[in-house]
Amino acid sequence: MDMRSSLYYLAVLGFLLLEGCQSALLTIKDEGDARAERIEEKQRELEDLEAHNEALKVEKERLLTELDKRELSLSDLSLSLVRLRQENEKIVADSVRLQKQKKEVDEKIMQYENEIQHLTSDGELSVEEKERRIKYLKEEIRAYLEFGLALQ
Repeated sequence: MDMRSSLYYLAVLGFLLLEGCQSALLTIKDEGDARAERIEEKQRELEDLEAHNEALKVEKERLLTELDKRELSLSDLSLSLVRLRQENEKIVADSVRLQKQKKEVDEKIMQYENEIQHLTSDGELSVEEKERRIKYLKEEIRAYLEFGLALQ
C-alpha cells in the first residue's frame, strides 16, 4: 500500500469516525430533550396533584369547621361527604401508594355515607338514640379528618 492509499483510508476512517461521533451526539441530544420533556410533564402533573390536594384540604377544613358548629344536619353532613369524595376523585393517582390511599379515602367516605343513610331511614330509633349516634358519627368523622386523612 502506498502513502496515498494509506492517507485515503485514514481520511475515510476519520470521516466515518466523525459521522459516528455526530450521530452519537445527536442521539444524546435527543435523549436529553426527551428527558427534559418528561421532567416538564411530571412537574405539571405534580402541580395538578398539589392543586387537587389543596382543594381536598380546603374541603376537609370546611367540613371540620361545620362539625365544630354542631348544627350540621345529616343531609348537610352527607352533602359535605359528597364534596369531599368529589375532591378525592379529582386526584390523579399514578403511583400504587397514592392509588391505595385514594381508594381507602373513598371507602371511608362511603362507609360514613352508608351510616348517614341508615340513620336517616331507620324509623325505629328514638330521637335520643338517633341524636347520640349522629353525635358519635360526627366525632368519628372529625377524628378521621384530623388524623386519618393522609392525602395532603
